[in-house]
Amino acid sequence: MRIWLKVIALLVGVSHLARASDNSGVSGAGFVGVLLSRQEVQLRAEIPARIVSVHAELGRPVLRGETLAVLDSRDLKLKLVDAMSALETAKANVIASARESLDAGSRFRARKAIPDAWSKEDLAKVSLDLEHARAAMQAAQSNVVSAKAVVSAIRLQLETTRIVAPFDGWIAGRYKNIGDLVSLHDPIVTVIGVGPLLVRFALPPEVAASLGPQHIVQINTQEPGPLLRATVQSVAPTVDAASGMIIVEALLSTSTDARHAIYAGDVVRVTL
Repeated sequence: MRIWLKVIALLVGVSHLARASDNSGVSGAGFVGVLLSRQEVQLRAEIPARIVSVHAELGRPVLRGETLAVLDSRDLKLKLVDAMSALETAKANVIASARESLDAGSRFRARKAIPDAWSKEDLAKVSLDLEHARAAMQAAQSNVVSAKAVVSAIRLQLETTRIVAPFDGWIAGRYKNIGDLVSLHDPIVTVIGVGPLLVRFALPPEVAASLGPQHIVQINTQEPGPLLRATVQSVAPTVDAASGMIIVEALLSTSTDARHAIYAGDVVRVTL
């Protein structure tokens, strides 16, 4: 599944580059590229619920662990109360069944000590009572395990009602507002990470053959100023079937907090 996701992402990137080549407006020699964030995640709802708060203004910087949105958790909290009550009941049943098993064991051992004093029917009955008591105790213990699992599952769901930033970065997209009802896997917010951007571009195979990791390329943007430099990080080992080109990714040397108004998604010109 992961391999197919990577293939789909690659084809989307190639398609983006092809469209950019026709419509970018970036002039000059070189190859058309697209700037990408090294970290980007679309945070989605993991439970159906209503949004009660959102702190995700577009373009706002965020810190790892910062709360970006909160989903209504009242129903889950009620379920947790019920589940905790069921767990306590299950634990009480284990104690009761353990006592019954001990009592049944005592009766069985007392009769086995002087078997001639008891009829065969009575001995068979206490033996069967002991088996039933032990089975009941095992069932009660299994119920405790199941009840604990239910409590843990609800607590995990409660944690998902708080949507947090997985890393330092910026809000790149917001799709829901306070009061919106979200379904499972509905997107809520997109976060892109801090740090240098990547540039993805495509080269003819004969050109890519002379390119390798740590090769320096120059990036020409539509913004005034000096050319930016990027270091090649990866060169695809195979020709992309959709474009007939080799996909290359290079890391810009300019940090994100001083990138002179260049953004992920910008179309640039790459020269070797």
